[in-house]
Amino acid sequence: KSIVSQNIMQKGTNMDDNGKLTEIKDVQEHLQLGRNRVYQLIKIDSFPKIKIGNTYRIPKREYLEWVQNNIGKTVFL
Repeated sequence: KSIVSQNIMQKGTNMDDNGKLTEIKDVQEHLQLGRNRVYQLIKIDSFPKIKIGNTYRIPKREYLEWVQNNIGKTVFL
């Protein structure tokens, strides 16, 4: 498993199941960001998300790949 996946499981989040969708609160916990910051991330075109009605779901596998691809980069919000 990647370093990102290992860190996620160590923090106790429910992000280890790569085939499913996750919620904003899981991304908040994983990235240690507030709700508003996560919604700013969602506005970035390259950030993986699915909008269902008025809610967003994040595909876990694509999210983990996005995080891995952005390590060492600055994400401007």
